[in-house]
Amino acid sequence: MVDENKCAAHLLTAVFSSIFARIGILFFVFLFAGEFALGQTQHQYYSLSTTWARPMAMGGAFTAVADNLPALLYNPANFTLYRDQRTKRLAVFLNPVGLAAALREPEKLHGSEKFRTQEIASMLELFVHGLAFGNRSFQIAALLGEEAPRATFSSRQNFLDASSYSQNQYSLLAGRAMFAERVAIGASVGVYYQETTNGREWGTGWSYGVTLLSGKDIRIGVSYWSFPDKMTEYLLQPERLVHEAVNLGIAYKTPFGMLLAFDIRNLGEESRRPVREVHVGIEQRFLPWLALRGGYFYDRQLRCELVSAGIGLIDQNLWRHSRTQLQEPDWSVQYGVRLEKQETRDAYYHALTFLVRL
Repeated sequence: MVDENKCAAHLLTAVFSSIFARIGILFFVFLFAGEFALGQTQHQYYSLSTTWARPMAMGGAFTAVADNLPALLYNPANFTLYRDQRTKRLAVFLNPVGLAAALREPEKLHGSEKFRTQEIASMLELFVHGLAFGNRSFQIAALLGEEAPRATFSSRQNFLDASSYSQNQYSLLAGRAMFAERVAIGASVGVYYQETTNGREWGTGWSYGVTLLSGKDIRIGVSYWSFPDKMTEYLLQPERLVHEAVNLGIAYKTPFGMLLAFDIRNLGEESRRPVREVHVGIEQRFLPWLALRGGYFYDRQLRCELVSAGIGLIDQNLWRHSRTQLQEPDWSVQYGVRLEKQETRDAYYHALTFLVRL
């Protein structure tokens, strides 16, 4: 009987993986077809120092999804570290793409081709993207120099363009505690930088979240974000996080390797922008080295639909010792693309995450 159940599970996995693979290929074709057909497109690239690729590919439905650094962008209570909870060691996440971009054109960091203190500090910030440490019941993590979104499209034309990075980025320091193996709470404090006509401004903000594990495969997450007073719309576009609003999410891992995620954004009555939205995301893992993703939501502020897709490549857990394997897949390369279809133009957001863990 057990063997029959295993065979049925493997069969379901194969069937759904095959279906999802075909849907994923068709989806990518559809996503880029509009660009070649219309030609009225704009592109925005996030690749220098970002962990946004997976959440973006899943439509931003990430309030209840467990992960390492990407979880800090939506709900610090979902941050996870080592699979073996007895492991106590520092994890360092390195970003070679950011370092390559800084070395390629250092003058785009602070306006000078010379390697001064400012340039060296920015390069280190680009290279060392995260630090984390934890034990069975508590984890602490630092996300360094996360590339900030921009409300308007910039002149950046490729993944290795470091223009305006130093003026538009933020860092988070977060902690997470687990209670009774079913409930986790997390909080973070952030320092945010933003380029203005008067130069670079900065401010501090904070967030907290709660996650409930309802059974082995279901997670329910709630998060709340507060941004600096002068930057209340800092993550409104395109991440859709509203200042002083509550976000609710549900994530379900199916028996055949599929992750389904569902978010309801901006539930709090304190928000000055009543832009309540539903975000939907899906991820199918095929092999230890490949995952396909898709997502959708309707932007009620811009009144347009946004569809997204993405991939995850090469789980670093494959070659790690069991004591240093992460609880969730540790993808080396992740790519996400989002299509924003408006009446006058199509806008593409590209995100590339390339992290190496030590």
